[in-house]
Amino acid sequence: MSSNQDAVIVDTNVFSASLRQVSSELTDLYRSDVRDVRLIISFQTAAEIRYGAAKAGWGQPRIEAMNRKLAVAVTVPPWDELVKEWARLRVECQRTGHAFHAKRHAADLWVAATATLLSLPLVTHDAGFRGVPGLDVICHV
Repeated sequence: MSSNQDAVIVDTNVFSASLRQVSSELTDLYRSDVRDVRLIISFQTAAEIRYGAAKAGWGQPRIEAMNRKLAVAVTVPPWDELVKEWARLRVECQRTGHAFHAKRHAADLWVAATATLLSLPLVTHDAGFRGVPGLDVICHV
């Protein structure tokens, strides 16, 4: 990450690691990548985190902690320019042979499109994001 970068997009796996009730290796691994920068997440990440909490049946105290953590980040909504970027990026992935053009990667593509549209690096623990056209990936896998 360049030293003048003041914000990063954070993928679900890294962002949600800090919500665990025990210390997380992912939190430790990416601490320096998310320290002292504005955290931005895709609406897709917010949805996945809320789904995980609902599915796991989290209690009120843990839900409130999740809401506080989500409030720290800026959530990018699915607005028209993002929808156009998602479509453009999917075509570009297909053209270059990157797996993210496949329907099964639609959720990950929203996160990638958020990062490429905003020209910000993506902090993720998913090596599958490597090679997405135009995406700056910070991944320690």
